[in-house]
Amino acid sequence: MASIGNHGGRLYAVRECHGILWDGSSENRYALGMIVLESRSLRLEVRPETGAAVSDLSWRDEGGMWLPVWRRAGASDEGADAMACVVLAPWTGRLIGGRIEFAGRRWNLSEGAGGIVKDGAWRVLDRGPRSVRLEHEVEPGQAGWPWGFVARVRYELVGDRLSAGLEVTSRSSSPMPLGMGFGPAWNRRVLGDDDRVGLSVATVSRGRIEIGLQGSMIDECFVSADGAGEIRWEPGGLRAGWTCTPELSHVSVRTPRGAGSQPVATSFEVHPVSMSPGGFEMLARAQARGGVAVLQSGETMRGAWSVRVWRE
Repeated sequence: MASIGNHGGRLYAVRECHGILWDGSSENRYALGMIVLESRSLRLEVRPETGAAVSDLSWRDEGGMWLPVWRRAGASDEGADAMACVVLAPWTGRLIGGRIEFAGRRWNLSEGAGGIVKDGAWRVLDRGPRSVRLEHEVEPGQAGWPWGFVARVRYELVGDRLSAGLEVTSRSSSPMPLGMGFGPAWNRRVLGDDDRVGLSVATVSRGRIEIGLQGSMIDECFVSADGAGEIRWEPGGLRAGWTCTPELSHVSVRTPRGAGSQPVATSFEVHPVSMSPGGFEMLARAQARGGVAVLQSGETMRGAWSVRVWRE
């Protein structure tokens, strides 16, 4: 099946192969293995073979130009670290010492930040013009994680809004601790070099906070008071506002160091997640759960995140 597509103002012929857009060129971003969803003002690229990660979320400006809101992965990039947004499970963030403690036992894990589903291949369950649903199974012992589970993610575009839903079902005979969420890398500059970016979020401990994300190093995690937040790019008036279900109750904010002479990276992290970075340790010491859920065999945890991108 052939159609005509537009990429950056350039028309190209597109074939649909097993629901995946492909123009026959190995150099084009719409290569075999990449799923492209498009609405009136947003375009999303999903890579099933790389953890169901998003490789691009772009917003269409008034002149029809697609501007990347998240860090855009290159056509040849394959690793999760290069993606625009990754799926995080069965933990989020970095593990202290590369291990977890639970139910009186300790396990050393071979994976670092963000869990073990972000690098594996996911299976496409179904898709439409503006939505796709994928699944990934984890066997007990994978990367040192002793519990088996299945994860499913769904992306959908409607107008100027991206909706993303994640669910994890335990397939273990014993209780399984769980943290999950989404890990987008937001671009500092979207409209132009003079962009000044800031974050507004209501927190449980500090009330509403306003954080400038220009040059300072930040590495904090907040418990959200209302499941909502907003990123602003000034003076151009671009906005990205989001809402989350109660399961994704934490907001992890991090500004990575830049390369070379750059003090900070060209992108920053604002992640909607279910747990704090030290959640497993807090649970093991019975201090608090730190957002970590505990699933019994067959139980499912679900969380959803909705992002709207617009210009005021």
